[in-house]
Amino acid sequence: LANLGRLARARRRLQEAIELDPRHLDAHAALATMCARVGDAEAARGHADMVLAQVPDHPIALTALSNLAVRAGDFAEAEPRLRTLLERPDLLPVNRAVAQALLGEALHGLGRPTEALAAWQASNGLMHVLHAPRLSEPSHTRREAIDRAIRYFESRPAPLGALPAGPAPVKAHAFLTGFLRSGTTLVGQVLAAHPEVVTLDEQPTLAPVARRLLFGPEGPAALATAGPSDQAAYWQAVSRLAPPLEGRTLVDKMPMDVVNLAAIARLFPHAVVILVRRDPRDVVLSCFRRTFRPNADTFRMTTLEDAARTYAQAMRLADLCLEQLPLNTHELRYEDLVADFDGEARRLCATLGLGWTEEL
Repeated sequence: LANLGRLARARRRLQEAIELDPRHLDAHAALATMCARVGDAEAARGHADMVLAQVPDHPIALTALSNLAVRAGDFAEAEPRLRTLLERPDLLPVNRAVAQALLGEALHGLGRPTEALAAWQASNGLMHVLHAPRLSEPSHTRREAIDRAIRYFESRPAPLGALPAGPAPVKAHAFLTGFLRSGTTLVGQVLAAHPEVVTLDEQPTLAPVARRLLFGPEGPAALATAGPSDQAAYWQAVSRLAPPLEGRTLVDKMPMDVVNLAAIARLFPHAVVILVRRDPRDVVLSCFRRTFRPNADTFRMTTLEDAARTYAQAMRLADLCLEQLPLNTHELRYEDLVADFDGEARRLCATLGLGWTEEL
């Protein structure tokens, strides 16, 4: 469940395991990691301390505490703990990759960027080797499919009209997209605080339909075959993941839907596309520093060069779609949101037909 991104459900299952066996060290260590990821420092420390009382050098619990120290800005505390952890010859490659990434963050915080870059490169090198047998070919296929879609829209074929809006169980509908590490998580958390909003966080609701209509053997020419069954397939996927939506606004957050804008324009003409942009240098460096769940897109973030190419490719396709297709788009710059939070959040709410509430 955690690897599928369903953190709340994963956390409940781990808590149930601990109720069955209060001294289940693996469950405590996993919960420490999960709590550290979401910033619940008190719970993370409690679970990590439980593990370390029994196994003082437990690598997952030590990594969780190092994550907490990095998040808190205690970089001088995190560095020696991570170096001790990395000296262990029995450390699993995936745990070594995570520890190297955290070491990079600690060194960056200590003002040692050259060493930080080396640590991130070591982390990504391990992740590349670990996942290349499974993801190298899918990643290459994905890159080729997006290039084919770019060539299609560069040839400027006659744009297809949108399908009539099908039945939808929502008051309003928005796709929250941009690129990985562009600020979509912040925007999603803001909107999720609104009592009339349901936010889906990075669930593949649109992906199967988009693969058929944009990235299959026919490329985007398959958009001409889109029909009500594709709209229905999307809403069925949503219904399996979301609470009841009647009278509420659905915000479907998936950063890499930035390459699926043509499918959105064809299938959901009344949906708002919230497109979050951020300085590309920040985006690419942030992607390179991040230990993602591995898939065909994130596999390409293991070098700075490939991360930059992936960003450029995705945003080229997005910009072509914005130029040619009738998308109802609200563009939001991450830097503007940080500089004028209330103003940008109010403008976004106005676009979505939502009243302002201080909970935002």
